[in-house]
Amino acid sequence: MQILVRLIPHLPESLSVAERDALFSAERKRGLELQAEGKIVRMWRVLGTPTGISLWDVESLEEFQASLSSLPAWKYCNVEVTPLIQHPLEAAFQKGEQA
Repeated sequence: MQILVRLIPHLPESLSVAERDALFSAERKRGLELQAEGKIVRMWRVLGTPTGISLWDVESLEEFQASLSSLPAWKYCNVEVTPLIQHPLEAAFQKGEQA
């Protein structure tokens, strides 16, 4: 199951520099683990914003929820989730169909 995820961070101003640095360090570590596990397939940054977009590949919505909530900064993000299915045109192309 592939899922497109948009994370729009809104870190509280009350976080100290040390807390922010620790949060970013932990987020990076967990994000790299999720990439190594194949759960996060691709990641992008929206130009000029702190918004991140990622493509996830998971077995179930439960697995996705557990993985997403394991990211330390997710609680400071607005999250938009879009489950994806294969487009019929792509399926036809992969089967070698021609116009």
